[in-house]
Amino acid sequence: MNFILIKILRYRITVSFVVMMALMCGSCDSINNQNTDINQSKLIPVGTAFNINFIYTDSARVEAILKAPVHQDYSNLGFEYSEFPEGLEIIFYDSDGNENYVYANYGLIYNRMRIADLQKGVRLLSHNGAQLTTEQLYWDSKNKWLFTEEPFNFENEDFNFDGIRLDASRDFSNYQSGELVGSLFVQDQEPSDSLDIDE
Repeated sequence: MNFILIKILRYRITVSFVVMMALMCGSCDSINNQNTDINQSKLIPVGTAFNINFIYTDSARVEAILKAPVHQDYSNLGFEYSEFPEGLEIIFYDSDGNENYVYANYGLIYNRMRIADLQKGVRLLSHNGAQLTTEQLYWDSKNKWLFTEEPFNFENEDFNFDGIRLDASRDFSNYQSGELVGSLFVQDQEPSDSLDIDE
């Protein structure tokens, strides 16, 4: 009889232990879910705007116009930024008033640093017909500088080349690049019949 009581007691202790462990694990999951909810709530934008049209000026002169179907404002975070999950278009004006366009299917703008992180199908079209395409392009609006570590293609009437890594001024008057592959169009010149030789 004592043997049967010991077996029943062991069974009850085992069942009690299993139930207690299940409850503890369930409580941990509940706490983890609450922590996840709290962490995710910090990433809720302070505001969302649709079909936006921002105009950036400097000394009463229009420098850029930004258009986007959706703008999410995360200025409530310590490292504030704006997100453009459905893409954006930016029109930049140079000192002569020429329009240059940038298109991207996704973008982030870090407000304090004044840097835009443009991603997915990025195209930069210059007023003079030059075009740059890449999958990611950083634009430093304060220093009027752009750069990428991704493969890119650049073409204008004289050049058509692919490269990896680009660090350039906005008008491409000053740039550095990694490995380049492509073509350069050179116009042949007729040889001159006369030679000027100082005697």
